Order: sequence, then structure tokens, then C-alpha cells
Amino acid sequence: MDQKLSAGYKFRFALAELGFTTLRAAMDFFLLFYYTDVAGISPALVGSAPRCQVDLGRDQ
Repeated sequence: MDQKLSAGYKFRFALAELGFTTLRAAMDFFLLFYYTDVAGISPALVGSAPRCQVDLGRDQ
């Protein structure tokens, strides 16, 4: 398996990864707001808790 990946393939992969990362960041931001302002959990606790949310079907 000594084949190199083309620049176009790398670009498409990076573009897809950017979409997943943007979605994940938006969900994290919403959950941070929800936990602190709606549920009333301490921001220190929310910030130090491990990331526990729905996986988007990808290995992290």
C-alpha cells in the first residue's frame, strides 16, 4: 500500500472534516449554554466534565 493520496482527495477529506467539526462545535456551544443557564450546573463543573454526547458515527 505505497500509493499516495491525490491533492483533490485530501482537499475533499479536509472539507468534510471541517463540516463535521463545525457541527460538533455548534453542539458543544449549545450544550454549554444549556447546562449553565437552563439546567443551572456550575460552569466549572461543565467545563471539567468529559465530553459525553452523541457520536456522529465516526471514530474519534
